[in-house]
Amino acid sequence: MESNQKKKPIFNAHAHVFTHRHVPPFLARAIVIWPFYYLIHVPTFVRIYKFYAAQKRKQYRFSRKRLVRKRNRLKRLILKNPISRVLYYALLTWIVVTAFYILFNLIHDPKAEPTFFTGIFSWIQTKLIDYHLLYQRPDWLPVFFNVAFALLALLIVKYARKLVLFALKQISKFFSLLPSKQSKQLLSRYLNMARFAIQNEKPGGIYGRLKAQYPRGTNFVLLPMDMEYMGAGKLRAEYNYYEQLEEMAKLNRKKEAFTFFFVDPRRIRDKENNPNFFDYSYSNGTVTLKNSIVKTYMENENFSGFKIYPALGYFPFDLDLLPLWKYAADNGIPIMTHGVKGVIYYRGSIHKQQWHTHPVFTESLQGGKDGEPLLFDEFKNEEFQSNFTHPLNYMCLLEEPLLRKLVGQSNNEDLQKLFGYNGMGEPMSHNLSKLKICFAHYGGTEEWNKFLETDRDYYSQQLMTKPKTGILLKVENDKEIPWGRYEHLWKYTDWYSIVSSMMIQYDNFYADISYIVSNTELYPVLRSTISRAEGIENYFTENLTYQSKEKLRRRVLFGSDFYVVRSQKSDKDIFAEIKSYLTEEEFDLIARDNPHEYIHGS
Repeated sequence: MESNQKKKPIFNAHAHVFTHRHVPPFLARAIVIWPFYYLIHVPTFVRIYKFYAAQKRKQYRFSRKRLVRKRNRLKRLILKNPISRVLYYALLTWIVVTAFYILFNLIHDPKAEPTFFTGIFSWIQTKLIDYHLLYQRPDWLPVFFNVAFALLALLIVKYARKLVLFALKQISKFFSLLPSKQSKQLLSRYLNMARFAIQNEKPGGIYGRLKAQYPRGTNFVLLPMDMEYMGAGKLRAEYNYYEQLEEMAKLNRKKEAFTFFFVDPRRIRDKENNPNFFDYSYSNGTVTLKNSIVKTYMENENFSGFKIYPALGYFPFDLDLLPLWKYAADNGIPIMTHGVKGVIYYRGSIHKQQWHTHPVFTESLQGGKDGEPLLFDEFKNEEFQSNFTHPLNYMCLLEEPLLRKLVGQSNNEDLQKLFGYNGMGEPMSHNLSKLKICFAHYGGTEEWNKFLETDRDYYSQQLMTKPKTGILLKVENDKEIPWGRYEHLWKYTDWYSIVSSMMIQYDNFYADISYIVSNTELYPVLRSTISRAEGIENYFTENLTYQSKEKLRRRVLFGSDFYVVRSQKSDKDIFAEIKSYLTEEEFDLIARDNPHEYIHGS
């Protein structure tokens, strides 16, 4: 870019400003077993954290400062005298040992086969009791008081926490009580919501925190969340999705904010509770919005795009979304879709739904051309979410023969008339080939690492072996749909390869690097993805033709996933790191030029 040419503003193309009030109360459902997920209640968690933070802020009060000074003078006096110092540390040691054995006896089964560590801990406990050095709970005292004492000891004595937890981790049974990786991620989400809830009860306050971390004039794509249909409990009536929309509309009127409209097809179908959410008319394949909530915010409030989160329990090609996608395609309105396996997904019972097979893709069972519907063999919510999120689902929108199959199966006369459906053997008069989609998170860290590690999958190498296209995904003219290829890609191929190939082959298919941008270990892959074709010395992109490489690099968007990413790093940390790693031209490409084209068009 020439120095005398005015640069476009910096864009963060993926940021959240919804508050904890817009999150269902039982988000831990399907992660923590029943009935314990009721104990991890989002509003209660936030209230507890706010109370803790309020107590912590009291340290700045004059009365607290005077108390701290008195405590420190007393501690210095104790530590100054050798005798009192020994007694002081002896007392702390007794408290720590007592706290440990209270918890040890709580979780250790004396009838179980002893391990090396449980045997040692039990032997030490016996000796301490014999010498009357270990506290023994009287029969009349409830167990609760012992547990309260142990937890209070861990809270007050700093060095005790690590020591006691380390010892408890050596007990094999204790491992089952520790939070899983996913539980830790969920608790991290809770903690982020609580932190931002302390002083920012509304999206505007959270937006202010975001904006302060970027250079003046930076633009932001702000994404709401509608989680009322994910099966994690009901929101309070005053904090429903419509209240969130009103708050987002206020932000959308600001110069640097580009707010998207979250749409869930179940809200469209739930006409009893949402009688005027979405309505439209059509003529010659063109959709016109009627007076409705969607029209109010998209046309009257000038929202900039649509946001969907299929992991919450639906496919991006849901039949009730198709008219809206036709409206978006006709008007160049961008769609932002969740594109990673994460901790926010459908919490209801997947066994009660008709989600046994894929509505479009097939698999061969006898080696012939005719296949059966692709079977979903996942039974846990955490695993099943990838069926909704898989990047190949967007082929069912962009490829007319696949969309035709969907429309033909629907038996919906209005939908068939809208697209000009004339039977499976004849192309429809109208399609969604111009739909503008951003696959958020580019598949995620797990899929990027899978791409780097995979050296045996035939299709994972095709960004190099077939540089003009990558993996061939398009349905070529007058040729059969490659069901076998789609089946293999669905089951075995990494999402980075699939998404990158889609970005090369479809002019309006983008991906942002939100959340994964916090992982600097993946920066070499990012650099290789967005570098120019000339002179690149890289093991997987050096043979890409200039044209296909330019298409790929011009579809990548910078985004942070604020404030979800705060569990890893602050936005200003991410911004500084990526600015220092990329060249000015590379940074301007993904943070200025590409987002501008995604939002505004070329």
